[in-house]
Amino acid sequence: MDTPETNNTQTVETAFRFSEDVHSSWDEEIGKTWDLLSSLSDAVLKESIRWKDKLPYHINLLDILCPGETDHSKILRQLLRFKTPEGNYEILKSLIAFIQETTGKFNGIAISKPEISTETGHIDLWIRERGRYALIFENKSNWAGDQPNQLARYIRTVGEHGYSEQQIYVLYLPPDASKQPEDQAWFARDTHSSLKEEFEARYVSFSFREGVLPWLKEHVLPHVRNKDAHLSSAVAQYIDHWEGRSGLRASEKGKNMSIENIVKQKLCISSEPTKFLDELKALKQKSAEFSALMGHLSNIEKTLLIAHAIPLQMLFWADLAGQLRQKGYEISVQTPDADLSRQVDEYYRKDNDTWPGFQFPFYTSDSTSKTYQFRIEIGKDWYYGFRKLRHKAKDDIMEACVRDRRGQANDWWFKYTHPTPQYALNFRTFDSPGFSNLMDPNKREVFMSGLAEEIHAYIQDFLRIAKERGL
Repeated sequence: MDTPETNNTQTVETAFRFSEDVHSSWDEEIGKTWDLLSSLSDAVLKESIRWKDKLPYHINLLDILCPGETDHSKILRQLLRFKTPEGNYEILKSLIAFIQETTGKFNGIAISKPEISTETGHIDLWIRERGRYALIFENKSNWAGDQPNQLARYIRTVGEHGYSEQQIYVLYLPPDASKQPEDQAWFARDTHSSLKEEFEARYVSFSFREGVLPWLKEHVLPHVRNKDAHLSSAVAQYIDHWEGRSGLRASEKGKNMSIENIVKQKLCISSEPTKFLDELKALKQKSAEFSALMGHLSNIEKTLLIAHAIPLQMLFWADLAGQLRQKGYEISVQTPDADLSRQVDEYYRKDNDTWPGFQFPFYTSDSTSKTYQFRIEIGKDWYYGFRKLRHKAKDDIMEACVRDRRGQANDWWFKYTHPTPQYALNFRTFDSPGFSNLMDPNKREVFMSGLAEEIHAYIQDFLRIAKERGL
């Protein structure tokens, strides 16, 4: 009879293999579009490599980190949260004013004291003021497809928080104007009707290329005060990142022209006046097909993550808990643990601020009779350390004991640290070398044993200091 660990192992050993029948399940037109897009991307990559040594040195931290859609929502949230010492939300007000001036819409929104959040009710970015307005941001920065009834569901969620439909506005944020919401995204299941026409006056498609970029360049960056150096740097980096993604960097003009010529040849675009209308029609059609395909790819990526990443992460937790129990730590987490399973499931399905992990008591002080907790947790990457039982809890002796230990402290942690590079595992991107050991049954035990020993050594080093200082 298969055990949960056996099932996890079988899943892990096949994780991330692209099913051979996925491509064949697409209809013929999608298959042709895929072949063309694949050919184009290969040609573009080859040309980009050829230009690599020709371009002047350029660094952008966002290019290096490759932010996902959730990250872009958080960046926008931080920008829009900016306010002057007088409490004036200048950047948010400039966004609304820019939209009002360029589209003639959103005139019912007047910013006073907004509440700004990400991933509340699964809404990417949500700005509201009770009794006045609620603005839904639907972020498609990375070409994600529209989930079933997505916009209608978010409108209903906002309505359940006490806002009338006349107070609800929708801002759609695709990479460029070629991507628009699918009709089904507007369809309300309960009323069997579409909300598209009803929200026409309160809906704006505001792409990063045609909307966000000009707004940031013309209405935000020029007005940032000299004293707000970090804000200026952040806005400049974000502008540069999107110019790079949109092929608009001045330093890359030669490269972009060369790539565009290759794309023209592949699509048989001649730019001759006599063929203008036909080629323009064909180009728009192909752009729409590529946009749809990007949505398919995004959905397939999400499906693969849910199918394979969840059992892979649960295997990590089960093995780590087992290894630490062997070292004498009282860890109650079993496989599968209901609460931990739910956290891991939400970590991938909802893509919200969920941090799977477990904690256990590791030390009871003779002098204070307090029992201290050690926690292991996964966010974008993973980390471990000495956890506070309450937010902003103060403990002078404990804080003195961890002051010189490696890691960081905040309102929730006395001190936490990331593992050494050999044990680094990014459960979002899966680009860490350590996964080759975690997913190989022949290497996994040594890998997890070494990881548990590293955590054990971190705890033991603390215990030595705690005894020296009388904790």
